Amino acid sequence: FMSNVIFYHMYPLMLITKYKRREVSAKEKSRDIMKFIKNVSDDCLGVLLISYADLQATQGPLRTAEDIKIMDYLVKEISDTYFMEIKSSIPVLVTGDDIIKEFGLSPGPIIGKILTNIREAQLNKKISTREEAIDFARKFVSELFESDKL
Repeated sequence: FMSNVIFYHMYPLMLITKYKRREVSAKEKSRDIMKFIKNVSDDCLGVLLISYADLQATQGPLRTAEDIKIMDYLVKEISDTYFMEIKSSIPVLVTGDDIIKEFGLSPGPIIGKILTNIREAQLNKKISTREEAIDFARKFVSELFESDKL
């Protein structure tokens, strides 16, 4: 837990800087939130708490109301996403075994990468059935083979 808190507590603060510098699309914000949740998993609320405390404790008069507003947005969106979408009863569409059998792949990190991308597509409502998940994985695997990242 503590290593995640220490390692990732600056990520929301970096997002504040990013969001202040330029206009960021809803899609990009969603991607940032999913990346954060994926990286810290069940530690996300603890990491957010420390990040918020760091925000309040640093930069004194240089800290703006906009910084606090963006952090409040991040806390709400990350918490909502984590509890309502990730921790809710969203069904698992495919397993690692399904991917291995369907594509003849060996167990390894690539299976996790495929499953993570399927889950993100599911959470973003791009897929909702097992068949769609397999089709999505097929395209993803094909792209990996084409780019030699496999």
